[in-house]
Amino acid sequence: MSDEPRHLEVDHTEPDEWHTHTPDEGPPQEEHTSRVNAGILFLVFCVMTVSLTVTVVALIFYFSQHTTALKTELHETTDWRTDISIPYRESARQALTGYAWEDEDNEVVRVPLDLAIDRVIERYSEGQE
Repeated sequence: MSDEPRHLEVDHTEPDEWHTHTPDEGPPQEEHTSRVNAGILFLVFCVMTVSLTVTVVALIFYFSQHTTALKTELHETTDWRTDISIPYRESARQALTGYAWEDEDNEVVRVPLDLAIDRVIERYSEGQE
């Protein structure tokens, strides 16, 4: 890349007929938005400000209600789950403290956890692994 300034060649040909106007066309059109109606602009500004404020207040109200409902649901669900988890807790306790067949074909028996721990400790203390 060089640091030399570059410039485009200027085309000095005559403008095309779109750029040239004849007196038969009449006066040119008035420039768009050359005259501004301040009253309408102020009215549009007020409408936009009010609608934005209403939207923000509605969103704040909605999310406040939504989070309150979620907190209430979480609290109620937590209390409700403790009542439902009791049968599962009892079945897990029974599985850890009771005898049962795990696999009758292979003669695998489930024994209480305390007894299983004692047997493993005995094996390791005797040197059997």
